[in-house]
Amino acid sequence: MLLKERTEAAVIFFDIDNTLIDYNASEKAAFTELMLRECSISVSEEQYGYWHSISKSWFQRFLDKELTYEEQGMRRISAFAGYCGIEMNTGKASQLFTEYQDILSGHWKLFEDVKPALDRLSGKRLGIISNGKSTQQRQKLVVTGIDDKFDVRVFSEDAGFAKPSAGIFRYAAEAAGESIADMIYVGDNYSTDIKPCIALGIRCFHISRESTLSERENRICTLNELADILSD
Repeated sequence: MLLKERTEAAVIFFDIDNTLIDYNASEKAAFTELMLRECSISVSEEQYGYWHSISKSWFQRFLDKELTYEEQGMRRISAFAGYCGIEMNTGKASQLFTEYQDILSGHWKLFEDVKPALDRLSGKRLGIISNGKSTQQRQKLVVTGIDDKFDVRVFSEDAGFAKPSAGIFRYAAEAAGESIADMIYVGDNYSTDIKPCIALGIRCFHISRESTLSERENRICTLNELADILSD
C-alpha cells in the first residue's frame, strides 16, 4: 500500500479508455457483433487480434491529423475485409464503420471500481484528459452515467494536441485555471499517460488492473486504492 502523503491537488484528471471504461471488452463485443451480423463472420481470436492491432495504428493517424476520424475508420474496416479475403468498396466500409460506432456505444461499460471511487472523491475537483473524437468521448461519460462527476473535460480533438504531447497537459491546466504542479493524472498506458506526466512534474498514478501488487511507487491496481490514497 502506498503511503498517504501529498494528497492535496487542485484537480485530479483521469484518462477514459481502459481507465474508467473497459474499452477492450467493449471493442471486442461490438466488433464481433458487427462482423457476424453484416459479414457472416464469426470472429476468431486471431482475427480480433488483427483488428485490435490495426485499430491502434489507424487511430494514431487520426491523432496525428493525417486522416479524419471517419477516414481512419473506413480504412481499418477495409483492411480487415482484405485480411479476411472479402472484397469491399469504400462506401460499404464507411457504412460498416458507422454501424460499428452505433453498436459500440451500446457496449460501453465502466470497470466495477469506478463509481465507488469517484463517489469517494466527490469532494474534490475532478477532470478528464483523453485522446479521441470529442463527441464520442463525451458520449461515453454520459452513457455510463459519470459525466456530472467531472468539472473539466479536455479532449485531444479540441486541444489540438494528443497524448503523449506535453501540450495537452498544459492545455488542461490552463482550462482548469490551475498550475501543472497542482494536477494529478490517472491513466492506464505508461507510455502515453505516465511518462509525459513524469517529464512535466505532474503527480501521476498508473492503473494496472491486471497486476495484483503495486510494483512501482505510482502504480495502483484499482481506483479504490487511489481513493484510499487521496481521500481525506
